[in-house]
Amino acid sequence: PYADTMGIAVYADFDHYWGQRSKKLRDNIKRYQARCAKAGIALGFREAADPVAVASAFETYATIESAGWKGKQGTAISLDNDQGKFYADALVRMAHRGEAKIFELLADDVVIASRIAVFSGGHGVFLKTTYDETFKKHSPGRILLFKTLERLFSNSELRRLEFYTKVNPDQAQWSTDTRPINHLEFFSSPVL
Repeated sequence: PYADTMGIAVYADFDHYWGQRSKKLRDNIKRYQARCAKAGIALGFREAADPVAVASAFETYATIESAGWKGKQGTAISLDNDQGKFYADALVRMAHRGEAKIFELLADDVVIASRIAVFSGGHGVFLKTTYDETFKKHSPGRILLFKTLERLFSNSELRRLEFYTKVNPDQAQWSTDTRPINHLEFFSSPVL
């Protein structure tokens, strides 16, 4: 056993899904958006789906993540580390098949949060998310998740969304269910 993760069954329209979330979560999202408006921040939303747009959005993702606490710890995806090269290549290849998207939240036309997702056979998986830490008090990651879900619920082919994360109580408010993730190790040696 590794951790519990969460999912969302895309079984109805977004308003139905959102209406079943906790009042606290719904109120918080309204408050975060109002806080941005009060600060004079014009929020925008963008979806990168074609290979060129995905490559560009991934560069932005890596730049934002490298500038934050993960960059300081040396664990960020960057354009020049192995993890970054892997994601850049895999996402562009998947975008050619219509299986990768990067969603972005903009503040006055500058990307302040980014979420990487992959799709296949009516299922989507959110892999990674990052945000510009100078906007932390505005909760850009949560606003982006709200706007992304709003967009994805309009996709009639999508049936399920998974989050590749160790779910915490705050994140669980977004889910319709949780399930365990197990890690397996395989050894090629018969002795082992």
